[in-house]
Amino acid sequence: MFWRSTFYDGKDVQKKKKVKIGEKNESQKISTYSSYCCFIYTASCRDMTSSESSSLESLNTSEVTTSEETSVSIAAARSGEVNESFTVTGVVVAYNYTGQSTPYITGFWLADQTDSIYIYGEDVAKSVQPGNKVTVQGTKAYYIPQNDVGSATAINYKGMVQLTSPVIVGNDNKTDNEIPNEVISNLSVADINAIPLTEDITGKIYRTKAYYHVYDNVSYVNYEIEDTNLTDTLLAYTQSNGKDYAWTNEWNGKLVDIEFVVSIGKPSQNLWRICPINILGETTISDEEVATGGAYRALLPIANSYNVDTVITMAKNDEKVAGLTIAYTSSSSQITITTDETNNYISIKSQILGEVSLVAEATYNGISVSKTKDFTIIAKPDIDTISLAEAKQESDGTIVTVEGVVAKLTYKSSMVKQGFFIADESGSMFVYNGTSTQGNLIDLEEGNKVVIQATVTHYVKDATNAAAEEYDGDFQLSEAEVLSIDRNVFAIPSTAYSTNSIEAIVSTRPSTNLTGNMYLVTCTVYKSSGQYGSYTFFGLDDSSVGLPLYSQNNANDFSWLEPYIGQQVSIIVGVQNLQLKSSGSYWRGCPIQIIVD
Repeated sequence: MFWRSTFYDGKDVQKKKKVKIGEKNESQKISTYSSYCCFIYTASCRDMTSSESSSLESLNTSEVTTSEETSVSIAAARSGEVNESFTVTGVVVAYNYTGQSTPYITGFWLADQTDSIYIYGEDVAKSVQPGNKVTVQGTKAYYIPQNDVGSATAINYKGMVQLTSPVIVGNDNKTDNEIPNEVISNLSVADINAIPLTEDITGKIYRTKAYYHVYDNVSYVNYEIEDTNLTDTLLAYTQSNGKDYAWTNEWNGKLVDIEFVVSIGKPSQNLWRICPINILGETTISDEEVATGGAYRALLPIANSYNVDTVITMAKNDEKVAGLTIAYTSSSSQITITTDETNNYISIKSQILGEVSLVAEATYNGISVSKTKDFTIIAKPDIDTISLAEAKQESDGTIVTVEGVVAKLTYKSSMVKQGFFIADESGSMFVYNGTSTQGNLIDLEEGNKVVIQATVTHYVKDATNAAAEEYDGDFQLSEAEVLSIDRNVFAIPSTAYSTNSIEAIVSTRPSTNLTGNMYLVTCTVYKSSGQYGSYTFFGLDDSSVGLPLYSQNNANDFSWLEPYIGQQVSIIVGVQNLQLKSSGSYWRGCPIQIIVD
């Protein structure tokens, strides 16, 4: 394996350990490539087996120096036209893997002094080793997974830049060539998260200080780096259930100096995904950096614009770092700040339009750091809306505009906002956004009052089973566009839900569609045992009758129910969908809010 000799800014590195990447075993040798698009996601820096190294030497005997005369820089190839052929020379940085049960190599990243790029090609990838200096000829292309095409088009995300159909022109067969320092950018996780997906940074190499996290979910493992601000994260994308990153497990929970490649974007979430390529050692964080993170977090709840009078309550003591305190100031006449023993109260007046500023000062161990948030007071839009009860009377395909309180957010895997229950005085509905429009929900928080425009829909997953059960589909508002947000915290209108029992909900036939409705029930909270514990609300009159709660996150989105397990509670529950079968279909709920007398 090759190593770089420098460390993060040349300071704070306690453990200058040169990490040797786990060697590839016999079970990880190349298998037949599946044409379904999985080839660009995973990566791991691993050495080749001796047999593959011998194969490499026999396949690539020409010297790179004889080929470089016809090469262009990687930067030039990246900026060139799609479908144009380029010959580039650089150092092999890391392999890319796929294969859920047995990872196998499908490509590699290549770097010169100008830039870096992904080279896609299974046979070529297995003929090189990290640290080789190679000359490659390939065709420029962009790759987007099929299920991301819609959301990519919506935000103008190009995809993962790469050279395809590669041919190795030359290889020096050395494994000690280092990644050029010039091509590695020192950016924080927060800085990278701030780069829009419209910028072409896939394949680029970065170095940062971050907390490393390993989340073992039994059948798969997720890997993540977290900024020192304790908020921004980057997830490592794996098509091998995390097996390709097992070499990093020893760093779990530690603050590390890490190098990684931005492998691909996830357009539905407006997020980048990464491939760790080297961990140079454990490092430390200064009191000033801790305070800087606190000031950053203190301004996160502040939106870019407000159109109504808003009061924001912020704790004086930081929730993530003990001993870190927060104070706010502003010279803007539209902002008034008051405090009590525990909270800061930021009052924003909307009568005068224009730009305003808010300063947050975080203090830790006597070190204070201030950050400023500029935002705008704008006029409230005049939007005509109808009630949710009226929206329910519209036929499928009708676009409606409604206003209501975000009663409960719902999430797809990895806790990505995917929908919410909306409530007004006339009732409630469930709002669902698919992959291409999930980004519309990023700024929503529970308690907000929102105006949305969406399409009335009955979603039917299986028409045959739906017909057998006389079910017309999950009733929802789909693909919502958020037109306005009032960021005050509003209570759920008491007329938005009705009193019911678990037994009555469960016994309701699919022909009477309950989806989108919210009910106040008294029930017993139950959580099953095991790694993937699930929640069920059981009735009081018949403890054998239960309403299962629907989660796509192994019930992690219901962790707030933990204190109530085994207890009887009064709770608002929404009927989110029907688990549709040819017979014996059953409703699935979403816990919304505990009601305390």
